[in-house]
Amino acid sequence: MYNPNFSKKVLTHGIPSTVNLKHLNPNVPIKNIKQSPPEVNLPHFVNYYADLAGCGFWRIKWPEYLLNINNKAAVTSLAQMVFDGNWYKNIKTIKFQRQATTIQKRFLEDLVKLKKEFKYNLLYEIDDVVFGQDIPNYNHQKRAFTDPEINSNILSMMQSVDEITVTTPTLKEYYKEKTNHSKITIIPNYIPKFWAGRLYDNSHITSSFDKNKKRPRILYAGSATHIKPPSINSNEPDDFSHVIESIIRARKDFKFVFKGAYPYQLKPYIEAGEIEYHGWSPLLKLPTDLLDLNCNAVIAPLANNTFNKCKSNIKMLEAGALGLPGAYQDLDPYKDAPLKFQTGEELIDQLKLITKSHGNYIKHSQNSYKIASSMWLEDHISEHFDVYNSSWGSAERNKNLELIKNNLDQKI
Repeated sequence: MYNPNFSKKVLTHGIPSTVNLKHLNPNVPIKNIKQSPPEVNLPHFVNYYADLAGCGFWRIKWPEYLLNINNKAAVTSLAQMVFDGNWYKNIKTIKFQRQATTIQKRFLEDLVKLKKEFKYNLLYEIDDVVFGQDIPNYNHQKRAFTDPEINSNILSMMQSVDEITVTTPTLKEYYKEKTNHSKITIIPNYIPKFWAGRLYDNSHITSSFDKNKKRPRILYAGSATHIKPPSINSNEPDDFSHVIESIIRARKDFKFVFKGAYPYQLKPYIEAGEIEYHGWSPLLKLPTDLLDLNCNAVIAPLANNTFNKCKSNIKMLEAGALGLPGAYQDLDPYKDAPLKFQTGEELIDQLKLITKSHGNYIKHSQNSYKIASSMWLEDHISEHFDVYNSSWGSAERNKNLELIKNNLDQKI
């Protein structure tokens, strides 16, 4: 019941070799067991995730946790490949998150062959642009995706799976064009209530605003991938190029607070105490650490390029869960944001609008929380389950999608 060529491959530091593996015969019952554990009757899904940073949790680990703890499925996520073919016998769906190496491609090719026997679904999960030609030069992660072999591997894997899952409509269209794959499903990034949904406190929001009313605290929380390092000699604008001068000019009116990274042009003002900087936080502590900064609003500038158009609105969800309103770049990820800007001057105008009065500020704060609370992962976990548990275009999938749409329409 297993493919011997598939099952006898193992990896040693990335180099394929062959060993003799002993396998349990799945058709022989184990003695002295009176009953099966309840999870035996649940659908079984497997994830191969790409990282244990942010997107590994947003896209893989948090949905897995909710599906398991609610007894909806038995989901296993792995960082190492399992080469025993028997292991996949009762698996319904295998999902690959952002796999890219040649070894990973060969592994998927073997799973495609074994699929003929075990009839599972193969998914490829991707939440960002990963083809090097469309990643901006200022993004230091670009070097991981410029190798032609890596790009070829990704394309091959995406074309060989049954379905691709993405985060946004723009990203769907991007990969539809790049891969010519017609079965691409959007599962937005939903924020877990168990992670960030118990911190909203109107009294804290009110007192923080009153305390900082003369000079509101404005937060940017993001990684260095948005900022061009001094070592890159290029005229290509980064995500702050169009707003940096306006931020500098407005530093007396607003206390700008940068967490995680900051534009290098701001270093003198940080050293002088006119602008504030805090290092990054572990993901588990991020919501509480953001709250502890006592900021009043957030900003999310982006350069107008393909890579950024395909991003999602995570920054707006993280801020909204804390009741923090914000000014967001007028670009695809934030098309539904209440307050958007294109230029640095417009950014400052939006911040002035948010903070012009106590009543106005509370209105924007409550609206930001309302948006985030419509995107709790707990309320949308069925979307993840349906993609795992049914085939693209199947009657079961279409029925469930229609139910989801009706529920959303009723909320609106």
